Amino acid sequence: QIFVVPFGFLFLIYAITYNTFIVHHAHPLAVMMLITLPFWVKKNESWKLLWEGMRYYICYIYTMSFIWKVFLGNAFWDWDQGIITTKYNLVEYMYHNPSSMMTSIYKFFITHQQLLNAGNTFVLLLEGLMVIGFSTKRYDRYLLFLPIIIHFSTYFFSDVFFIEWLV
Repeated sequence: QIFVVPFGFLFLIYAITYNTFIVHHAHPLAVMMLITLPFWVKKNESWKLLWEGMRYYICYIYTMSFIWKVFLGNAFWDWDQGIITTKYNLVEYMYHNPSSMMTSIYKFFITHQQLLNAGNTFVLLLEGLMVIGFSTKRYDRYLLFLPIIIHFSTYFFSDVFFIEWLV
């Protein structure tokens, strides 16, 4: 307990200065600041309440991501979104590393566009499954793996990795 609160404050200062320095709207480290809050309290009841809040917050984030992509954006209804995202985000890597193993893997998936597009739709549906967390805790052990699958597939196929959301 004696180290948690100072760590939380120092991490808050670090996150603010880091985000100020990069001057970008990605806001990395935002959730990592929040994850320290349940550890600030001494009572078990308060800890459980804050931890529950984090659980619902994570379910909310993934559910809103799904709703955004299905109803407000075009990511779900555009079947070619998977191949478009992969080409757009990985072209620089493939250009600078033409003989790497990852480039040959990416070339395979680019020539088989249906796999990328189906994978993109699969990831969107995994985000939508997080809505289950609002109604029951019974499936938490399974819902725990959904963000891991989502983030590693997003990193592998789109070169986008938000470690703070995975934490």
